[in-house]
Amino acid sequence: MNSIGGSMGKKSRSFTEYVENTFSSEFEEAAEEYLEDSWDPDDYDFNNIHAPGEPELQEVKVEHVWAKDAPGMQIRFDVALSVFITVPDANHHYDDYEEITFWLMASCSGDLDRDLKDFSIDSVREYDGKSRSREALDDSLVPVISRARLDDIAEDFLRSYYPKALLEPCWVDPGEVARALGLTVRKQQISEDCSIFGRSFFRECETELYDAEKECMVTERIPARTVIIDPNVFFMRNLGAFNNTIIHECVHWACHRKAFALARLYDQSLSNVSCEVSGGIPGHSGNDAVDWMEWQANALAPRIQMPRTAFRKRAEQLISIYRREKLGYDVIDLIDTMIETLAEEFCVSMTAAKIRLIDLGYDEAAGAKIYVDGGYVRPYRTGVKGVLKSNQTFTLSAHEAVYQIYSNPDLLKPGADGEFQFVENHFVLNNPLYIEYDEDGGSILTHYARTHMEECCLVFDLSIETRYGERYHSECFLDRDEATPITFTFSYNGPYRNSSDEKQKQIRKAILLEENKFVKSLDGDYKRSLSKGMEWREEMSYKDVVDRSGIPAEEVARLHETMTYREIAKKKKLRTDSVIKITFQEIADRTGINKETVSRCINGEHINQHTLILICLALHLPYKASTKILTDAGCPLTLNCDDNVVYDSALMYKYGDTVENVKKYISECGAAPL
Repeated sequence: MNSIGGSMGKKSRSFTEYVENTFSSEFEEAAEEYLEDSWDPDDYDFNNIHAPGEPELQEVKVEHVWAKDAPGMQIRFDVALSVFITVPDANHHYDDYEEITFWLMASCSGDLDRDLKDFSIDSVREYDGKSRSREALDDSLVPVISRARLDDIAEDFLRSYYPKALLEPCWVDPGEVARALGLTVRKQQISEDCSIFGRSFFRECETELYDAEKECMVTERIPARTVIIDPNVFFMRNLGAFNNTIIHECVHWACHRKAFALARLYDQSLSNVSCEVSGGIPGHSGNDAVDWMEWQANALAPRIQMPRTAFRKRAEQLISIYRREKLGYDVIDLIDTMIETLAEEFCVSMTAAKIRLIDLGYDEAAGAKIYVDGGYVRPYRTGVKGVLKSNQTFTLSAHEAVYQIYSNPDLLKPGADGEFQFVENHFVLNNPLYIEYDEDGGSILTHYARTHMEECCLVFDLSIETRYGERYHSECFLDRDEATPITFTFSYNGPYRNSSDEKQKQIRKAILLEENKFVKSLDGDYKRSLSKGMEWREEMSYKDVVDRSGIPAEEVARLHETMTYREIAKKKKLRTDSVIKITFQEIADRTGINKETVSRCINGEHINQHTLILICLALHLPYKASTKILTDAGCPLTLNCDDNVVYDSALMYKYGDTVENVKKYISECGAAPL
């Protein structure tokens, strides 16, 4: 038993080469007949002879073969032939002759099921250089399919094997599709390590399969037209992945039988195509026919399961339904439920449904169903289409964030200056336009930020660190679900780029002024600095009240020249119920440590680095203030150990969050708890 991967992997089989080596005598006969019946010397200018005699054939060479698809295993192909002849002088008194090369086009046909033993040349004409059929096959007899035609090809497939899917949104039953193709689907573990998810048998043969009960490989005779699917595809992933696997193998059968037949013309031991879980075919590498076959099967299977028109129709229906049910109006608020429903109704994985929505123009899906640090990231999108490339992201894990901060100087300074915060696994501009707080006080993205991510978030490039094929993963950078087997690496791409510098300066100016004013007020006494921090944090609460009051910013700025925000709130008789007085007890509640410990630390009775860090975080102090307090207290964070690096990053990029959330961040980074 042999598989197409093992045979074709090192060198793709050439149809041109096979035709040239196998049918050269037939082409010579055809050229001879053309010379006898159709060659006209008046079509040529002769320089070396007085009058042309009978031409003599010297050589016929196959220059190019254009294969065209045909029903069943029939194949039609045009062969460009260069014909080299000599033409003697008709007057035998002269020994001169003329050498001429001209081109012919031979239109041929044959049946690959009969190993082209019925090969025939149907017509021969002068080559005119015109383009060939659009239903072309490449030189390995793999269909030539552009990305733009994938949906059309998928619809043609369904028209032939499952036409009802083109009428109304429905589940494409892979069992029915296989039966329509005359295939028998069998569930059986194929390899011990479950690395091969499917195998299509084009010819009857003996093969080895893994017997889970015996815990060894066993030999079986498998009939032709059998598709074996490893059931672990279902158990290890989901039903959607299992259904996709069957359709994947059906695509191989419908589209690639002729490529397989050509490979068998070179190697009669071939019997099947095996497909790896990693997205390729075992035994091959490189940019060859086998790679294209896998790309086509991977790209066509979801388009067959979720046909363009029907899938879009159902997506629009769901948007209308969910809006009526008041789940939200913006698609970003509906997208998660849409993906879940579409995946269930079309019996595909949620990742497949997500990627299909993106294909059809629902950009909101790109930022949906993302899981990082064992948690779920709320959906987001950009305000401008096409800003984020397929291999880019706004989202990264806490551990990766720490690495990025301390490996890239471009991230350290903005962090130290308080320009960004790490919120919901994104580096976000530190401004109320983009960051708000939930009912527990945790920092979260505003709805505006989640719909304008390019305006406020840093961008990172993604690359893949697994053995998966490049083409297979051109669409799978988006696969960051809970069960993804893909390992990503990140590199900092650059800052937010889609808002004017002036706008960003205005957004940050007021906040930076307040923070810098506070930092400059701190002297070398850490106890006084902590007391000032408590007062400042309470003052910032009054500032929030004033900012939300609707008083014109110009008036607030004028009043603040001589008054505190507390005094402005009192003067304007604003409600201050939301202001929380910062006491030792409040700090204790926020940090999870007892009031006495907080009191002793702030009063200088017992200095503890971890306690000081927690107090700074509880007061949401700017990074420069926190590091100054730690230094003045005699326990600075020296970045010579991983734990301190993580604590430092938390003070820099998480100071606006709750202590509870910061502790979670520290745990996700693998550092010792505070």
